[in-house]
Amino acid sequence: MDATGAAWSRTAGAVGCAGLILCVACGGRSALGLGDSTETRPHVGGASNGASGAGDASGTAGRASGAGGASGMSGTAGRASGGVDAGGTGGSGESGGGGAGGGAVTPTLSAPDPRRTPPTACTNDGWCGSLGDYAAIWGSSLSDVWVAANHVKSGDPAQTNAPETPALLHWDGSAWTTTELLDAALVKLTSIWGSASDDVWVVGTGAYVAHYDGDRWSRSFIPTASPTELDSVWGTGRADVWIGGFGMFHFDGQTWSERDADLQYPVSSVWTAPGDLWAVSRGLPRQSQDAGNSWYPAAPKLDPSSPPPSYTWRALWSGRDEAPFIAGEDGALGRWTDAGWVLESLAGESSSLDFTALYGLSSADVWGVGERGALAHWDGTRWAQGSSPTQNALRGVWGAGGRYFAVGDQGTFLELDDDASISNQPNAHELDAIWGGAPDDVWAVGKESIHWDGTSWAKVEALSDVELSGVWGSAPSDVWATGKGGALLHFDGSEWARVLGPTTDDLTGIWGSATDDVWAVAAGGEILHFDGQAWTLWPTENFGPLAAVYGNQAADVVAAGWDTRVHFDGHAWARLPNHPSEDPDYVSAFGDGRNVFIGGMVHWTAYKAGGANPELGRWDGSSIFDNLEPTWGGNAVVECGWANGLADVWLGLPTLAHWDGTSWTKAALSDAAQVGVSALGATSEDIWAAATNGQMLRKRRN
Repeated sequence: MDATGAAWSRTAGAVGCAGLILCVACGGRSALGLGDSTETRPHVGGASNGASGAGDASGTAGRASGAGGASGMSGTAGRASGGVDAGGTGGSGESGGGGAGGGAVTPTLSAPDPRRTPPTACTNDGWCGSLGDYAAIWGSSLSDVWVAANHVKSGDPAQTNAPETPALLHWDGSAWTTTELLDAALVKLTSIWGSASDDVWVVGTGAYVAHYDGDRWSRSFIPTASPTELDSVWGTGRADVWIGGFGMFHFDGQTWSERDADLQYPVSSVWTAPGDLWAVSRGLPRQSQDAGNSWYPAAPKLDPSSPPPSYTWRALWSGRDEAPFIAGEDGALGRWTDAGWVLESLAGESSSLDFTALYGLSSADVWGVGERGALAHWDGTRWAQGSSPTQNALRGVWGAGGRYFAVGDQGTFLELDDDASISNQPNAHELDAIWGGAPDDVWAVGKESIHWDGTSWAKVEALSDVELSGVWGSAPSDVWATGKGGALLHFDGSEWARVLGPTTDDLTGIWGSATDDVWAVAAGGEILHFDGQAWTLWPTENFGPLAAVYGNQAADVVAAGWDTRVHFDGHAWARLPNHPSEDPDYVSAFGDGRNVFIGGMVHWTAYKAGGANPELGRWDGSSIFDNLEPTWGGNAVVECGWANGLADVWLGLPTLAHWDGTSWTKAALSDAAQVGVSALGATSEDIWAAATNGQMLRKRRN
């Protein structure tokens, strides 16, 4: 056995992994698969041209899907997540019969809540959260909502480099279910619309069209031989549906036909009302009053005699029998009147933003969304900039019952409000540390800090004025946090309070064995100790900058920083052996009570074989072992980790990696959505990961 194999096999007890060898050149599974307990997993279904029949654009609520969600393209029954809360997994219920949280009580149908019940999918390895990039949203009611998601990967664990596949997320009033479109590899969904709960259309690139009939999604095919990009779908009812993109297509309730209209493609937006059809073609609005057979420009004008401005328009919306609204680049927003287009460009920062989607419930209540979290609301008199909690691009907006929801990149899901829109992403900044005292009591700290109460994450205002880097507690009523400028804060179960400390250097990590035995380390090299009464500087040599501290017990504690690892044996701190062949920078320490893992990176000038540069070592209480890291890490750092024995180790590189006792694999999070992890922590029931896109992801412990 080589040194690597020995390093992983030296711990005694049930968690031992004798004979296991760390693979030096193995690839990692990176495909996103949606776990069977929270999804519908369809295969390619038969073609369908949809159902005929009367309908209307108002989308009055029809039959809502059961708690089990929609069936997939294969026609098999789906499974519903049982009340997933902000990335949790919950129990599961069979299609049509599952209750929230796996309970037997029939849930009350209600609207989704961005903080308590955001759109949620689970990977094949059990991580749950708002995964992917959300492109569009539509619903027939607040208890029947669809979200089109891109950059969701196949859940087949046998596929190391699985093609990206989109998915459709459905809210049925109590839970979200997921239909992964396995027949749409590399397709990018762009738009979704329906006339009722059993008549929903979705379109995307590659001439992709699919229809939902209330029971299952199935492919529909437009009359084109080329992989046409389709950008928008809208209609007035079941027998009048329009698709725009590189071409214009119409569905009459039976078949699709191409309209060789006098349009300049691509068509980025299409909107219909009885007897009137509007489209945005090459950035300019066009109008047709003869069912799309002929078009004429409807160029925006500041007044009837002025030339059209040089805006590029991208979105349209019109209520039934109402004049349309229009939105586009450079903060441009407008509406049609008897005198022509009346335009208003929002002042300030919004003037540089591109609006991409519009939706309204009346001509006096319209929302526009766009790039960098752009929000604007029309109240019947004026456009006003909305307060946005995100910088992510917003791609779609929809509303019902006086409530509006917007979706966007990196799993963004908002409920819109003039004063303070609510986001499913609880933190705007990267978090550095997580500690949980109970399943309903988890703290995550960084430039801003948040708390999980078992139902939702909320910002901790008492910690808003300090940047924190570490958090640890002996119990829910004894929690410590450390941060910039020597900040030491203590939570007694009721409130946070600052505690006087012996240094003003930045504190970078904290760990303790008991309420009267707590260690903290500083960027200046100081080591602090709390004995239950006061914090003091421990008398020791300055080992250089320290970044992290973790221990197995009171007399077995490890601290690390730069290329130094030091150990406390119950009496004094002393240096541990240096890495035998490299000069790493250590930035993290974590463990399982028997082992302390020390993570960091090796500089570019000291690449390992295979080209990877993360660094991971392990201290087992008597010896230290190095070169345990995955070799496919690329230009990465072991920023954080969590362990439960030697056969269950997670790393944030920030790509999430897992050691199962045999080999390293990449977690099945979407690389395309750039979901990295900056902090890991756990309770007795869950593992939590702070994603670099502002989300908190959760995985049930085995």
